[in-house]
Amino acid sequence: MAVALVAAQPASARGRTCLAVVNTTPRAFSFTVDGWNRLNWTWGPNEELSYVSVRGTDIKSPNRNGSFAVHGALGSLVNTSNASFAFHDELTGGRGQTGTCAGTWVLTVYDPSEPVEPVPPSDGMNHDHPGSCLYVKNTTGNSITIKVRHPFGFENSHWDYPPGDTALLASGGIAVKSQDGGWSVTWTNYSGHASWSYDGSITQSGCVGEWVLTL
Repeated sequence: MAVALVAAQPASARGRTCLAVVNTTPRAFSFTVDGWNRLNWTWGPNEELSYVSVRGTDIKSPNRNGSFAVHGALGSLVNTSNASFAFHDELTGGRGQTGTCAGTWVLTVYDPSEPVEPVPPSDGMNHDHPGSCLYVKNTTGNSITIKVRHPFGFENSHWDYPPGDTALLASGGIAVKSQDGGWSVTWTNYSGHASWSYDGSITQSGCVGEWVLTL
């Protein structure tokens, strides 16, 4: 069996945690989960976040520490070069099962050729800044395309920024907010330096502060 991608264990993950998966690539992939080795699941191209389940019931971690181990199946690769785990206390179950999970591990599969900037670094005050928005400044001289991995729900969306463009990230005319403050994005056509800064005084469009991503 191929080497597993194992969910690293945060102090907050205990007991019957669940597993959800996001496929941000244009290709389907298949995987197995330790404890359910006779089963495999397939996520389609650009499939949005959904819970891993058996006969409609979210699977729970078979381990006392709440961890999961995932393997690629049917020729798919799932490893640290193209996938990552993140733990979310606020996600407590799939449709009709909210409250049944002690948090959820989210496995995100991505295209390793796309540069990724993870959750912004701490500014020394509040690492997460719940309710924050994202303002993008494109100083690269190239047209870039932004995709959002987190917050979830925008896996099939993208935003185009021409050279010199600066704008708040919005969907349907409404600013995109991160309820837990976490942001993770990718971009195209640029491989240079990117910087994050946070301004808590900006409250336009209902934002509780804004992260500014400068490319």
